[in-house]
Amino acid sequence: MKILRYKYIHVWISMVLFISCLFFPAFYSTKGTQEPVVWDSLGLFLFGWLGPLIGLFYWYANIFYLIALIKVKDLNISSPLGFIAFSLALLFIFQEEILIDEGGGTAP
Repeated sequence: MKILRYKYIHVWISMVLFISCLFFPAFYSTKGTQEPVVWDSLGLFLFGWLGPLIGLFYWYANIFYLIALIKVKDLNISSPLGFIAFSLALLFIFQEEILIDEGGGTAP
């Protein structure tokens, strides 16, 4: 019966990692500066929902991820949602430039 107790341990580990990542830098960017600019994960998490206004949908991976965690007992729902979340998050890797200021400036 001990095995049933740890049935959803991957969900707890995933949530702990997600929450802990909010306190580390999301990424660094450089544009004409000697030192890289640090982008705060928590700030991006709180204001990322504004991304579609400029055509960026990466933040919505968080929504799909959280819904997949809530529906973890129903694999027919949580698995596709988790895959969508992972796919949206991966799109950020292929972004060559990111928007860094309100004036439309971008940086690699």
